[in-house]
Amino acid sequence: MTSINTDLDQINKDNSFGISFSQHERNEHAKSLCTKITGEIIDYATALITQVDTHPDETLTEQNAHNISAIVFYSVQLIEQRDALAMEGANDLDLAVNRLKSLQKLYLFEQKGGENYLG
Repeated sequence: MTSINTDLDQINKDNSFGISFSQHERNEHAKSLCTKITGEIIDYATALITQVDTHPDETLTEQNAHNISAIVFYSVQLIEQRDALAMEGANDLDLAVNRLKSLQKLYLFEQKGGENYLG
């Protein structure tokens, strides 16, 4: 999580001078960091989903829920930066984040009083 936060901060710095031809080197650096973060989020989601699939009787931990919340928050920033840099859409990223959101809902539902979570 720390590296994602650090990389997003660097992307913000790279893009703070604007996105233009004169900032080509900074823009390319920001794009490479976006690609890196995209891969990290997809890898995390895949690993967590595999863990949950492998051990379906075990519940998600509070740490998992915290990490999911952080990643969802970071993904919003990442998608905004990708859009600003005119990068292609990342369907795998969207799918990974949506799966994490589903796991987050599962975690909330499993908590005491969670039966009231859905209304």
